[in-house]
Amino acid sequence: MPLNSQTNAAAISNGSHSPGAESVVPPPPAEKKLFIPGPMGVSLTTKLAMLRDVGSRDVEFVNIVRFIRQRLLEVAGVPASTHTCVPVQGGGTFAVEAVITTTVPMEGGKVLVLVNGAFGQRIATICQVQGLEHRVLSFEETQKVRVEEVERVIAENPSFTNVAIVHCETSSGVINPVEEVGRAVKKLCPEACYFVDAMSSFGAVPLDLTGGCVDFMVSSTNKCIEGVPGFAYTICRTDKLISYKGVARSLTLDLVEQYLGLEKDGQFRFTPPTHVMLAFCQALYELEQEGGVQGRAKRYQANRNVLQQGMASLGFKELLDETHDGYIVTSYYFPDHPAFSFEDFYSRLNEKGQAIHPKKGTKADSFRVATIGHLFPEDMQHLLHCIQEAFQKVFVSGDNVEISEDLSVNSTVVYLTDFLNASASSENGGNGSFWSINIIAGDELGRFGVRAEDLALIVAAPLDYKYRPRYNLTLELTNTGNKNALYVTLVIVVLDAEGYPPFYNKRCETPVLQIPDRERGSNHTVFRSDGFNISFNGQVAAKHEDYFQLSLPRTYADNLVLRGDCSLRFVGSATKFDSNQDLVSVLFLGEDSQQGSVQFRKELGEDDRYVVAIELNEIWSTSPAYWIRCQAYVTLDGSVPNLFDYTLQYNFAGCPEGRYGVYCDKDCVCENGARCHGFNGACECRPGWRGRACDIPWPEVVIVEKPSDSVMKYIGTNLTLTCLAPHIHVANMTLVYQAGNRHNDTKFIEKGTIQNSSISFQPILESANGRYSCTVQAEDGQLFNATFVLNATNCRPNYYGEDCSQVCDCEYGGTCDRWEGCLCPPGRHGDRCEHICAPGTFGLNCSMKCYCQNNATCNAVNGSCICAEGQSGEFCQIVSIPDSNQVVVLASVFLTIAIIGCVLTGILVKRVTVHRRPRTPEQPSVDSEMTSLTETLSSSEVEKEDIHFEHMIGEGKFGHVVRARLRVPAGYQVLVAAKSIRPDQMTASAVRDFRREMAILTRIHENKDGHPNVVKLYGVVTKSEPQYILVDKLLERLGFACDVACGLSELARLKIVHRDIAARNVVISDRKIAKIADFGLARDIYESSAYERTNQGGEEELLPLKWMAMESLRDGMYTCESDVWSYGVLLWEIASFGEEPRYAGGPMHPDVCTLLELLRKGVRLQQPENCPMSVYKIIRSCWIVDPSKRPTPEELFHKMDDMRPQRHAAHLANHNIP
Repeated sequence: MPLNSQTNAAAISNGSHSPGAESVVPPPPAEKKLFIPGPMGVSLTTKLAMLRDVGSRDVEFVNIVRFIRQRLLEVAGVPASTHTCVPVQGGGTFAVEAVITTTVPMEGGKVLVLVNGAFGQRIATICQVQGLEHRVLSFEETQKVRVEEVERVIAENPSFTNVAIVHCETSSGVINPVEEVGRAVKKLCPEACYFVDAMSSFGAVPLDLTGGCVDFMVSSTNKCIEGVPGFAYTICRTDKLISYKGVARSLTLDLVEQYLGLEKDGQFRFTPPTHVMLAFCQALYELEQEGGVQGRAKRYQANRNVLQQGMASLGFKELLDETHDGYIVTSYYFPDHPAFSFEDFYSRLNEKGQAIHPKKGTKADSFRVATIGHLFPEDMQHLLHCIQEAFQKVFVSGDNVEISEDLSVNSTVVYLTDFLNASASSENGGNGSFWSINIIAGDELGRFGVRAEDLALIVAAPLDYKYRPRYNLTLELTNTGNKNALYVTLVIVVLDAEGYPPFYNKRCETPVLQIPDRERGSNHTVFRSDGFNISFNGQVAAKHEDYFQLSLPRTYADNLVLRGDCSLRFVGSATKFDSNQDLVSVLFLGEDSQQGSVQFRKELGEDDRYVVAIELNEIWSTSPAYWIRCQAYVTLDGSVPNLFDYTLQYNFAGCPEGRYGVYCDKDCVCENGARCHGFNGACECRPGWRGRACDIPWPEVVIVEKPSDSVMKYIGTNLTLTCLAPHIHVANMTLVYQAGNRHNDTKFIEKGTIQNSSISFQPILESANGRYSCTVQAEDGQLFNATFVLNATNCRPNYYGEDCSQVCDCEYGGTCDRWEGCLCPPGRHGDRCEHICAPGTFGLNCSMKCYCQNNATCNAVNGSCICAEGQSGEFCQIVSIPDSNQVVVLASVFLTIAIIGCVLTGILVKRVTVHRRPRTPEQPSVDSEMTSLTETLSSSEVEKEDIHFEHMIGEGKFGHVVRARLRVPAGYQVLVAAKSIRPDQMTASAVRDFRREMAILTRIHENKDGHPNVVKLYGVVTKSEPQYILVDKLLERLGFACDVACGLSELARLKIVHRDIAARNVVISDRKIAKIADFGLARDIYESSAYERTNQGGEEELLPLKWMAMESLRDGMYTCESDVWSYGVLLWEIASFGEEPRYAGGPMHPDVCTLLELLRKGVRLQQPENCPMSVYKIIRSCWIVDPSKRPTPEELFHKMDDMRPQRHAAHLANHNIP
């Protein structure tokens, strides 16, 4: 069907109308004109073509599809022998993503995205979401892509497999040189796939696909070809397309399969947009009738010329300079006038049937006007006329009015008489005229009002910068005498005020004082002082019952300020000091007296001699009563300094409802059931309300929990979740439960047109854990959602069991465990720890054996022996025999396999032995040597009372090692290994070697820090029996880490991937050698803790998520490098002494998506307590995102081996190398 509008044809040939020419402006069209880059207006004949049905498998429709594909190749100017056209259901972005997901290889794919606007950035976002490696080469939004810059980047990194660019960047109007870029790409990367997004240019802007080396080009029906929205298409090289078979990551967006299906029988794989294709067929016919690409371009250029001249005459400035010659869309800066509002400007044009477009991703404040679609020069003329009218009404003579957000209610904003005096309308009223004033627009929240007596605009409700920083008010001033009206537009700019609105701090939340109405006017204070004492040089000088009722605080009540950060500040002054006066000096806070000192400004009277200043940085309520104490030396009347001591006891009483402040003398402004904070009057809003006074309606969806008094949810307790949708006209509410992140785990709890929905847990079971989501669709189509994650993994205190229904009631310091019940302290056992260890046993679970001899009593806690009279020694092994020589039997050498650090000292002693020369008479004797040794050890001596022994962690033929905690001089405890000689193996040589080890370690640590590759010495015990060496416990297990790294290296050599490297899968032989085990045979026994159920390829599988690498979580890919990641977690387990890994900010047992999100944000397992930084750096190197940059198992072995210089020393000693 040919074009049947002679008017339109004439308009094309006469498209140079000037907006200033004297001509009759045509009436507005019956329907809206769309001056936007999409969706665009189309011809009536194109719309009519859709008004019939056709089957998707009809021969007619198959022929239509074949015609469209062939015709688009002709429009593109490429032959069917080398190129093809593949249509895709959906909008243009569908086709863009289809090209990306079809052509970027899974292995080694890397995309270079050239970006100078929002649609180039969209391609980069698609790559990011798909997890594709890509690089963004950015240019200014007002500049074209520079070919030389593209060449430089590709030359530096020629490994790009794909390059993507936008032809016409419609966010600004820039036309990029895609042909020049294409030739540069193919010159440097001949095999790279060059992709052009020609969405808004194809069909009107000439593009040489062959000469520009374009492999794939995409566009849409509803752009320059002027069809209706519904499908997009790609025109590409056929051979290039077929080469990507099997690459696609999507079923529906697989271009290769779409092409093969169309070639086979002309059918779409999925339901095609039949009506849209009928209309597009008509649009292609009309394109041909208009003269093809050149004819369409001519009309669009004529539209652009009319717009350009007219907007310039109105004073609008284009975003792009004159070097750009695009005619698809033109962007204009906002007028440089404080009263301009695009929202108002847009709405006025919309009322006139003219639709323009706001900015799309540009930095500058701008709007866009498209000149494509079914538009003609006379349409542009009419748009300009409408813009001129709307433009004149937007600009007003009044300047911006700036007010602070903390301006009180009823305060004056501006006097409107200033506008009346400047307006000619005021003269018509004459003297005695009265004016009625109404705010007719811009104050939907009711923040402003009018005071009639002086014609002032006032604040009618509390302002809040956060929720509305700007008001564009339109006021109607009507003369009551002659009914003349004056419309004034005011721009009210709300300024952010520091410390406003007040912050509602839950930590120092105060109760509401419940009192009878008749007592509401009585004196009340938000907290009560139950005692205030003043001491002078150690003697009590004054006592008061309630400090806040005294004269000084009440005199300076305005200076007694409670703040939202739970702090109090007060300053006052006094003329004299006596026992009845409140004298409080400056209170210094913090370790450094200068850091927390109070700084106040106060004007003192001539007679004021004493200044009172108080600053309390933390005040909150956790128990019934609190004490504040401060001391200061004060000089009175030039005398010597006197020590003043102030002690204040207080508790929270709260204010009556609707009041706040120290003396409850200020009125709260909170509305709609909001709670008022007793300190500063801040409001805690209920769902659906916002603002300083909680009086701004706020449509939202929230999930409310009851009871809400605890952040931690416990198994076995009751909980009700309710989804609320305040201020929303609900069309549909859906409450769903999702146990994991798999679709088949989702269960619909309730669905329908309801205002709220609830689910109750009576009680909470662990099986109920998961994500509860509430989605609400409003009647206007807007979507709202809220999510509540239930992660109840613990019982409430004092309960245990699978359903947490059993009571612990542990005694004697026992702790309640979720699964075991009472965990007894050392020396106790029984269901409630009610029993003491049986004779001969001690420690945790009474599992340790005592070595007490001669029937001595064994301490059930730490295994120490309590000797009877006549017995002595650590194990009471020494028995005094009257009138005979006392014989002491010593044990042999100490344990050498429990702590790696022991090996070092043994080696050093051995080296001394190997190279010892025969002692000459001048050399000291053994006795003198031991005496010197005692003097050397004195600097490392620690008190045994500072050691808390726990349980044995290693025992060998000659000695044993006990886990212990040592209190260091700084006041905290550190975990140590306490080594001693077994009493049944004690010999003189063992004692001598043990003491020498003490001396060597002490000598190494003379500078306090020791050496980073030598076990850290914390001290020795020599003044009591048994004697101990206290060393760092971490290096005890680094040997195991070396063994695992060595085994991992062997697996890598054999091309074996373990997939589950973890401490639980490492066994220790009787020779203390760590060996990798569990190659997938025992995974089911860890189901409740370390392993999480996931769905891989449709089959359920248990996976150790917290030990898995990012690529394994994301893609299910397992390599030797992913085993290295798991090895890093194993090292972390060793360094943390067996703690279960937990990522900061996440649950104990995260699902795949949650863990992936944490890892992508850079969250890693934190450095364990007492773990050296050198070890933690090795751990972190295993968790590098790029697998190729992680250390190899062999490198890890050498790094861990370097942490153990003992082996090197042993090698030297065994080969007599000095």
